[in-house]
Amino acid sequence: MHQRPLRATAFLVAALALALPLGAQAQSEEASAEPSANVPQIEGLGWYTSIDVAGADIESTFSAEEVQQWAAMLDVAGATLDDLEYSYRQVVDPATLPQLGGLATVRIAGADEEAVLAAVLADISAQAVNLGAEPTSSEPTTVGGKDVTRVDLPPAMGPDDAYVYVRGDTAWVFVMQQALAELGLQEMP
Repeated sequence: MHQRPLRATAFLVAALALALPLGAQAQSEEASAEPSANVPQIEGLGWYTSIDVAGADIESTFSAEEVQQWAAMLDVAGATLDDLEYSYRQVVDPATLPQLGGLATVRIAGADEEAVLAAVLADISAQAVNLGAEPTSSEPTTVGGKDVTRVDLPPAMGPDDAYVYVRGDTAWVFVMQQALAELGLQEMP
């Protein structure tokens, strides 16, 4: 079975890698040497965008079951699909092409940081349970000089933990080894 990026975080968050929306096809599949403001620049590495959706496009991109999962995440933040912007990028080493991890960006327009974090953490835990694992546990920590929440992901969601960084109405979910997440987080606003 082909693994999809974490939906959240939902992804991460709903892609929130965020493990993984199972049926959706990527909206945008392009390599980018020049990251956007939402993507940290990590020397020697590149980003590959596999999902980039917002609002009503979510319903036409994901299955009905996945849309329900997105809606459940958004309920935690008191938001609707119209408030959601989501992207998922894979970080790669262009010289050797292995995927080194992923970054889900979840923006819930108008939500405060506490609501965004609660929604993303609830979604990651729900994804774990849907994969037959126990609910995830998380703890606040500092990585790359940023206050983040580290989430212990079950093996079904990949070998690495997730690091959730929230600023304003946006969460970035780094699913990668801590040393790489540290480099990325150092570049975040």
